Amino acid sequence: MMKRALVMVSITVTSLVLSACAMLQGGGQEGNQAAPSMMASIVQQRIEAKGPQMFCSQPTYQKCTGLEQAQCEMEMQSFADRCFDVAQQQTGGAGVSSAAFASSYASCMTVNHALMHPEQAEQIKSCVADAEFDYGAMLRSALY
Repeated sequence: MMKRALVMVSITVTSLVLSACAMLQGGGQEGNQAAPSMMASIVQQRIEAKGPQMFCSQPTYQKCTGLEQAQCEMEMQSFADRCFDVAQQQTGGAGVSSAAFASSYASCMTVNHALMHPEQAEQIKSCVADAEFDYGAMLRSALY
């Protein structure tokens, strides 16, 4: 079940990139060539800045951790940059639009967060694995 949740997060991040690229298309050939590079940069900035919010804005994730959104984001912020770097290293720089990056990033974020609460780590892990997330809301939280 944890793998399914990670796959869905991966799909969400990939959808974010593809949707953003589609919004930028048009305006001639040179615009079409610049759009993917520009969008990858924008998406990278959004995930780096709002990675914790993607998880913590989810009522399901809040329920699993027993934390309010602000506390959850504060805790996750302490390792979000490291998880972003780890995901980039593990995927050989494949970029934030790759499913491998999204899976690695999501795993790092959720595991590190559970480890902050060792007495609840196993409960958090099983709750997240069985949870139904609103992936559209995750996408919106990264964009806005």
